[in-house]
Amino acid sequence: MDAATVAGRQPAFPFPATHVRILIVCAVRLLRDGLAEVLEAECDLAVVGHAGGGGEAMAHLHREPPPDVVLIDAGLPHALGLVRRIRQVDPRVRCVPFGIDDGPQPIALWMQAGAAAPIRRSAGLAELVDVLRSITRADGIQPPEPRPVASAPERVPGPPLLTRRERQILEQIYVGRSNKEIARVLGIEPATVKCHVHNLLAKLNLQRRAQAAVWLREHDASRRETPRRTRSG
Repeated sequence: MDAATVAGRQPAFPFPATHVRILIVCAVRLLRDGLAEVLEAECDLAVVGHAGGGGEAMAHLHREPPPDVVLIDAGLPHALGLVRRIRQVDPRVRCVPFGIDDGPQPIALWMQAGAAAPIRRSAGLAELVDVLRSITRADGIQPPEPRPVASAPERVPGPPLLTRRERQILEQIYVGRSNKEIARVLGIEPATVKCHVHNLLAKLNLQRRAQAAVWLREHDASRRETPRRTRSG
């Protein structure tokens, strides 16, 4: 769990507009969490919500912005009907059911319901990631129609786009944790933390970790009056 969630609020950084926004619908929480961990490790995919059933999934469609892709466990009760409902409510949202039995007939049923890319039971994670990545590319599955954008006054450039994991690590750097401590908190390898730290420093055009903590404090008003924990030794 990231530091922002522990504090009871959303992370300080929005998901970049270039990311494919994914909603995972599955009754098994363990499977939902596992899929989210795999997908969020990809730099251009963002899991924006979890749902245990059709009712929760439909509620996400009324949020702004809605997901680009709904990843649906084909074993969920009434999953086929859920695809139809989603497509009726918002045809721009692409439905990707996974865990479908092999054979041409089941695939045809899902396609008729409006599924963009049914994933067979025999498919691996690499194939799933490829499908989700290609969902908005012209050389793969037909991309979603552009979402209407309300006119707004010209805005100055915002902060650099960081991945969800980079945001988590920046939060941990801010409270003074070392790479080993961050790895333990986030449940990842220290070498992976080191790689992410290198990437986020490069994106922020900084040289040292301490500068990253100062950067976060300056770009997050809620932290300006909060003293940062420093590590002893």
